[in-house]
Amino acid sequence: MAKCFVFLTLLLAAGVSNAGEKTCKIKGMHCGGCVEMVKDRLCNDKFSTCEVTIQEEKKEKFGLVHLKTKKSDDVINEKELGEALADTEYSLTKCETGSKKTM
Repeated sequence: MAKCFVFLTLLLAAGVSNAGEKTCKIKGMHCGGCVEMVKDRLCNDKFSTCEVTIQEEKKEKFGLVHLKTKKSDDVINEKELGEALADTEYSLTKCETGSKKTM
């Protein structure tokens, strides 16, 4: 029983430690202008880190945004990120917890 408790505690701690950090893939991005538009829509003072880049995989270009909240216990709401891009040509396709260079 004690082993289960320790395992669950470690599992929860691992999830919480990255709750305020995500990397998301954005469809429709292909140039520097796209990077600036997405930064304008997503980067705000809630985040200590907001990096937007263009990536290419199998001749397909897409954007990545890496976000980290100022407070480690803040949660990044993917629905809000998607809504911030709703009236643009870009769309959030998936997010992963933590820092990723590629997806």
